[in-house]
Amino acid sequence: MEIMCTERENEQFEPATVCDVEQGIRNMGNNPDLFRKHFNKFKDNCSEILMQLNNHIERKDYKNASILCHSIKGLSGMLGLTTLHVHMKEAEFLFRDLAQQSGDSVDAATLQCEKMQKLTLQLATDIVQVCAVVI
Repeated sequence: MEIMCTERENEQFEPATVCDVEQGIRNMGNNPDLFRKHFNKFKDNCSEILMQLNNHIERKDYKNASILCHSIKGLSGMLGLTTLHVHMKEAEFLFRDLAQQSGDSVDAATLQCEKMQKLTLQLATDIVQVCAVVI
């Protein structure tokens, strides 16, 4: 199966870091049609995923942001979305930690906010890369 990626800001993405198609097919019982169906459905829902995550963040609902990231982490792992899977795992733990914090210092909160901003930007980039993959 051929994977095509787009260029963004003069950077060529390695297809295997975006989507390991062979692993995704293996995870779907060696059924390429089933893989393609779920992969395309995931792509169709990408904007909704980002919108839900942003809504949770805006409301400082870090518990549900963590739950959403946990769900997407599992799905991205099943589909072989390598980079997105790794970053969703990081986001899940960051949001879980934020949900459990209470009364931390201003410096700690600022550092967590900076981490969250960088990570959510990375997640958006990962999802754009996934959506650019043609299978």
